[in-house]
Amino acid sequence: MATTWKSPPEELQLNRGEVHIWRLWLDILPREVESLQAALSKSETERAEKFHFQKDRNRFVAAHSYTRWILGRYLKLPPEQILFTFNEYGKPELDHINHLGAFKFNLSHSDSVGLFAVTNEMRLGVDVERIMYKDNIEEIAQRFFSAEEVEQLLAQPASQRGEAFFRCWTRKEAYIKAIGGGMSIPLNQFEVTFVSGVPPQIIQIGGDRSEAALWALHHIHPGEEYVGALAVEGQAIELKCFQSSGWPES
Repeated sequence: MATTWKSPPEELQLNRGEVHIWRLWLDILPREVESLQAALSKSETERAEKFHFQKDRNRFVAAHSYTRWILGRYLKLPPEQILFTFNEYGKPELDHINHLGAFKFNLSHSDSVGLFAVTNEMRLGVDVERIMYKDNIEEIAQRFFSAEEVEQLLAQPASQRGEAFFRCWTRKEAYIKAIGGGMSIPLNQFEVTFVSGVPPQIIQIGGDRSEAALWALHHIHPGEEYVGALAVEGQAIELKCFQSSGWPES
């Protein structure tokens, strides 16, 4: 199912129960790099410099500067004034000492595409992956998916197995990112739906279906050759989808 992306309004307002998700085009022009990098912190700039290839460095700069730019629009602050704190697994949060409000946000990027999600109060996580048809997806699934998920994946036609694998992977990653536990939580200890035509859902977490019922999963379609997922705490949410400038014409 396609996701409908719209240009954002001039005045951004995040109401209670809403989740705003942005798709970001990260292949910026060379002349844009310097101005975007100016918004980054010293540590973000140092991380960018560690990339070997200029293309990857520029995509990192774009993703993290867009994060600051978007948050700045909600907070009505210049992007360089956004301050973050990090949990023990490296998940960033707004520095609540310096920023009023209870915004929760998450960023993911893969190749040319990024996804950024923001909401009030509710924990959330987002993931995007470029669909790559690898020969060893069954082997990867055996290592990281539950037995039930592996069985369902292998039951898919070979031509659909790659996309099904990435639907499962992104939904699991989105939940892991939402709870902020990094890879300390094994991916095979909870189960998600991912077969085409079946609504996204966390079925069980550590065998607990009541805990799983506290979370909602959403399939996100960022563009051709990509698949994304959003995990958010709570079921009754309104999802609004925006896109950054520079997105290529389809």
